[in-house]
Amino acid sequence: MPAEPTQTLSADRKTHLDTADAENRIDGLFRDPQTDAIFEAYVAGEIPATEIAPRIHALLGL
Repeated sequence: MPAEPTQTLSADRKTHLDTADAENRIDGLFRDPQTDAIFEAYVAGEIPATEIAPRIHALLGL
C-alpha cells in the first residue's frame, strides 16, 4: 500500500531537516531547542519552508 501524500511529504521534510541538522553539527552549529515547535510545524506540513526563518527571528527577537 503506497504512503499517503502527506506522509511522504512529512517524511521528506523530516529527512531534509535531519540532513541540515547533521551538516550544521559538522560546522559546530546546533539548533536552539526553543525552535523545535517551528520545525515540528514544518515537518507536519503546517507551515512552508519560507516561514521558518521569519518565525525563528520573531521567536528569538532577531
